[in-house]
Amino acid sequence: MTIKVYVAGPITGYPDGNAPAFAAAAAWAREQGYETISPIEMDTPEELAETLADHYGKIYWERLAEDLKVVAAVDALILLPKWSDSKGARIEAFIAVQAGKEFYAWTGRDAVSIPKYQVIDELCWAML
Repeated sequence: MTIKVYVAGPITGYPDGNAPAFAAAAAWAREQGYETISPIEMDTPEELAETLADHYGKIYWERLAEDLKVVAAVDALILLPKWSDSKGARIEAFIAVQAGKEFYAWTGRDAVSIPKYQVIDELCWAML
């Protein structure tokens, strides 16, 4: 059985939507043999630009809703640095916690397993 992972992290407010970090984490996961889904890869460059320009408007929320369907179908999330600063990534992580998914933290070179309570703790602090 192939493990399915989703890369979650901040997009809005980053140059190129933080694409280099998403690409690096996705490439590493694929090298490990994981079926990998990255929200940056789900959209065309034009759609990504449209989402970034929308800044939490209707387009942003519609695309996030599509991403949440993917989160519900994967086995694990790879969380990029500063993921908890991202409204979208926090929602994705919350759904993943509720659905019993596994979590990994992206180090910049690889991903290390992190316990669910650490994700929950980060979510709680981010909401303050």
